[in-house]
Amino acid sequence: MSLLGRYIYSMRTSELATLTAFAAAQWGLVTTAQAQEVGVSRMQLARLVDAGILDRVAHGVYATPAVLGDDLLGLRTAWVALQPRRAVAERVADPIAAGVVSHASAAQLHGLGDLLADEHELTLPTRYQSTRPGVRVHRTTLAPDDVTVVAGLPVTTAARTVADLLTAGHDPEHVGQVAADAVRKGSTDGRALVRALETVARRHESRDAAALTTRLLQAGGLDPRELGDRLVRATVRSHPGCHARADLSSVWRSSRGAARVTGGAVRARRSAPSASGAG
Repeated sequence: MSLLGRYIYSMRTSELATLTAFAAAQWGLVTTAQAQEVGVSRMQLARLVDAGILDRVAHGVYATPAVLGDDLLGLRTAWVALQPRRAVAERVADPIAAGVVSHASAAQLHGLGDLLADEHELTLPTRYQSTRPGVRVHRTTLAPDDVTVVAGLPVTTAARTVADLLTAGHDPEHVGQVAADAVRKGSTDGRALVRALETVARRHESRDAAALTTRLLQAGGLDPRELGDRLVRATVRSHPGCHARADLSSVWRSSRGAARVTGGAVRARRSAPSASGAG
């Protein structure tokens, strides 16, 4: 047995087993701080890297070889490194304080649009000075409704992602593609987009959030007829007792703001239920 092999063998089995089990519960990742808490020193981590049992993927973050081909490895590494002492399960249970994937990284994680996520973007409610290359941390306090979980990572909802991208100065045409993709995939709807865009509409030369939502969705390739049809289907889903398009006229009246979601395009569609009912 080689000297390195004897060194690894000399590590207490319980320590190595605890470390690998810890990593397995965190997408194959473990930090230096977490390793030290289970009795594995920095020197021992270095030996485990030399033995091919672990790979160093960032300063203070190690991965098991099985996950090195994971497309999300870089993003997960950046997120784990935000709070290296806390376990992933603990942080996911408290996502806002733990850090949330946001902006272009969120769009990419949701599979929306084609923005280039050339850095990992995360949002924390407190100031965080990151010196890691390729990582950008935004500071803002998100509401619980702004956060969901995708692939095990806390991430801003599709609607909140659209608002963040506009606030960050991304081209509205590109953001429109993100918004339209989100609606097509069912990741959000017009109402959620309107609510998310209320604070940014005026800065983008729109009279209100509804007008900005319409503009973005149309920029993303949703034409007025498709916009109207999608809102009709969303309204039916939110009113289970409405089984026929002819019944939608009363639903429209009871759904405050529904016609505003897609502006004039939807108002033009409001006559569709009665016309269908007549047939």
